[in-house]
Amino acid sequence: MMNSNGLPSALPSGRLHNDYGTLFERALDGVFQTNEQGHYLRVNPALVRIYGYESAAELLAVQPIASGRFYVNPNQRDIILRRVQDEGHVTNLEFQAYRRDGSVMWLSESCWALHDSEGKLLCYEGFIKDISDRKATEAALAYSEQQSKAIVTAIPDLMFRVSRDGTYLGFVNTNYFGNLLPDDYQPVGQPLAKFIPADVAARHQHHLLQALETNTIQIYNQHVEVDGRWQHEEVRVVPIDESEVLFIVRDVTQQRQTEAALRQRNQDLSTALQQLQQAQDDLIQADKMVVLGQLIAGIAHEVNTPLGAIQAASGNAINGLDSALPKLPELLDQVEPHQYRLIFQMIEDALAPAPEQTAREKRKRRRALTQQLEENGVNDARSIADTLTDMGISSPVESYLPLLTQPNSLFIVDLAYDLVRIKSNSQTIQLAVEKASNVVKALKNFAHQDHTGQKTVAHIPDGIETVLTLY
Repeated sequence: MMNSNGLPSALPSGRLHNDYGTLFERALDGVFQTNEQGHYLRVNPALVRIYGYESAAELLAVQPIASGRFYVNPNQRDIILRRVQDEGHVTNLEFQAYRRDGSVMWLSESCWALHDSEGKLLCYEGFIKDISDRKATEAALAYSEQQSKAIVTAIPDLMFRVSRDGTYLGFVNTNYFGNLLPDDYQPVGQPLAKFIPADVAARHQHHLLQALETNTIQIYNQHVEVDGRWQHEEVRVVPIDESEVLFIVRDVTQQRQTEAALRQRNQDLSTALQQLQQAQDDLIQADKMVVLGQLIAGIAHEVNTPLGAIQAASGNAINGLDSALPKLPELLDQVEPHQYRLIFQMIEDALAPAPEQTAREKRKRRRALTQQLEENGVNDARSIADTLTDMGISSPVESYLPLLTQPNSLFIVDLAYDLVRIKSNSQTIQLAVEKASNVVKALKNFAHQDHTGQKTVAHIPDGIETVLTLY
């Protein structure tokens, strides 16, 4: 039966009609009737299962609503009753409640009031659905979306899709590049050349067609003016399908400046070495400066040592950058967001100070790691063990097993090794530069000549420190 609001009327008293009783008993959703005080008058088996009770009799005996042991929000029943009084019914109202065992569940309730012909309240009745699984799925999706958004906004690249004819199809406005774009920047559906200089647009179009025709990633560098300053950019054009590509533009200005600074330091040290060699030639001409000449020859050797270290380390750092940078986009595709923490932990572990190991200790460590990785089913166990040993990983390898058991574990470990190599080589360069600088400074002070013939006050401790530095 239906009431005047088009909603089901109260369940028949006494023995239920056979068809209605069958529907009541077999309904998948919980069906109930309560009085004004919140006492259950009738419940079906589905509602008993939702609440976690053994039988309808047990649920009716406990009366969780009337005893205040049901709603997580103590005011929830008042909210429902007010809605019923104001609107005549409640439809799909979602709230949290307690099961019999105390666990929390999400429910969706539809409820209405039933009155007799004189308008007197008979009872409240309605349906209840357990939507806990749906809520858990929604929460997981929301968390995944937050993670994806955080990752995208943290990427230091400008990424946009372009069709074969040079039309913008969409772009990712990351935090890194967001401040560079005007508020009214709406390129979607516009030609490529509308928002960038003609030469840059032509260069993009050329490599776009190359990527589509060869179905390979195109990589090139460009020097463009952005917001009043010149910027070095690395551009990657990745084919998506036969008519669309993804542009990935990275600002590598700082990297280029670092490389230029390294070259300048090498040049300065080479110049200093040449000057020292010239001073050596001049000093050797005088008999009284023979000892000093021998000293300078030793100093030239001492400058050559850090210079060689700088040259080797800078080359390794550049090789590490060349190896690591192309892998980063692939890393974003292959590694799950929760695995990034393990990668950074591995890098920090490798860079942490540790006692120097002998060759014998390294061999022992390598064999133990190989055996342990093989026992845990790690592919390329020997290669990974070699790389971890070279990196100087001292933490127990168990903490990295979730990462090392992945199919792409060797790729991840190699990339981590490249990043560690860049950092360690930068430290080597810094130490070598400081050593060479101290030697050059000491020699300059020691070899200084005053051609005026005037006597000056000398500070003896400084002179001793200079000699000790040279020797």
